[in-house]
Amino acid sequence: MSSPVPFGDVAKGSNGFASTQASQASASSGAWRPKTGGYSGGGAQSPPPEYRSHSSLSNSNLAATKSAQTVGQLLDKLSDPSGGIRREAARALGQVATKGDVAVIDGLLARLADSHPRVRAESVEALAQVAERGDDHVLAGLLDKLASDSWLARQAAAGAIAKLAGPRCGATEVVSGLLNALQDAREEVTQAALDALAVVARPGDKGVEEALFTILEGDNCVSANLKRVAAAALAQVSEQGNDRSKTVLLKCLDSHHEEVRRAAIAALSNIVVSGDAELANALILRLEPPAAVSCDEDDSADARAAAATLLGKLPRPAGLAAAEPATVSALLARAASVDESWLVRRAAFESLAHVAPRGDPEVVKAMAASVSDGGCDPGVRQAAVVASASVGSRGDKTLVAALLELLGGAGVAETQQPVQQLPFLRKAAVEALGTLARVGDKAVVQALLPRLDDAHAAVRDAAAAAVARVSDEGDEALVEALLADLLGE
Repeated sequence: MSSPVPFGDVAKGSNGFASTQASQASASSGAWRPKTGGYSGGGAQSPPPEYRSHSSLSNSNLAATKSAQTVGQLLDKLSDPSGGIRREAARALGQVATKGDVAVIDGLLARLADSHPRVRAESVEALAQVAERGDDHVLAGLLDKLASDSWLARQAAAGAIAKLAGPRCGATEVVSGLLNALQDAREEVTQAALDALAVVARPGDKGVEEALFTILEGDNCVSANLKRVAAAALAQVSEQGNDRSKTVLLKCLDSHHEEVRRAAIAALSNIVVSGDAELANALILRLEPPAAVSCDEDDSADARAAAATLLGKLPRPAGLAAAEPATVSALLARAASVDESWLVRRAAFESLAHVAPRGDPEVVKAMAASVSDGGCDPGVRQAAVVASASVGSRGDKTLVAALLELLGGAGVAETQQPVQQLPFLRKAAVEALGTLARVGDKAVVQALLPRLDDAHAAVRDAAAAAVARVSDEGDEALVEALLADLLGE
């Protein structure tokens, strides 16, 4: 299945390549260049008709003119040879036509099969403005278009249904038509139908759920893109706590495609009920690495990182500030393990920032160790730095010392100072110090001052904010240091 045709200035054929006419036009010395707004050839030649616009259609007074004559003229322009004029006519009709005008609606429906993607897009938008939501005549026309010989019309019709059927309308004919469109030979149409079902289907619709399960459980013939969209649709259609939905989406965490895993995480976060111990335990089991496999050979790291991420997103019962101890312990074991994949360690630290109790000594110890470890993967180290600001208590000496070591402050030897450290790490460390250090901590202020001259603006801005939070009001030594820096002394 081919990828969706983008909304561009040049129409593309069903094979995904620019049309011969457009290719020849761009190859010639006098090619029309839509993005630069002019004709590049010499002389006073006019642009080809497919690129001509009609200045009268974009006149600012047109929107205020709603006469039958004007609407009739615009309807005629919908058949103009120029794609630009057809596009502007569709747009103008959306502005001036009377709500529910059947002739306008029929004219715009016909344009859903237009060869130009922008004409189709403007026609859909115009239909949304002219037609009443839930209008039976419009929906019948759109359902007819789902059976069109043109896949472009079928795709546009599905997109229009999402706008015009109404959220969660659940109309039997509409849902049935969209379910049939899931079998379309063109992936673009299937995706548009999935997007529409996510809008119009009622939660708990078993027929829609089963169709989505079929796509998500499909073999390699089903693209990652369709599985991503199906997971997002399931998040809207499935009822909370649905066991089958949880099982199918958990399996998606094993996908080799990141976009599928991310969509499954988002969907599960939306479907799961607070305090779902069964799901939490299933995710904890998924964190365990395979036996006797090095992290370099571990092909389960992506799936286990997804499980760690989801553990940090599970909703907790009201009043619970932290996750269950078993969840925190499982994440901590993976985050603290230097033999673990960096993907899993980073995800575990990111989740600990959301689920660990504030000031937990074991979590703080693991975070401080990773913050201080110059040989640690930069992504893991950054995650530990950011998490420390969420988990640590203000004035935590262990975390503050580790952050100062990262920045090269608090008496760290010159040879140990990471002068070439990555800027995103410096920024994260500076922000964490601004959150964790006690007001008036001289060592922290002295470590932050050099960052005011950092080569990266984001680090300088973070340092200025951190200095303002940590320094004592009226600190004369700080004022003198800032003045000296300002004057270049």
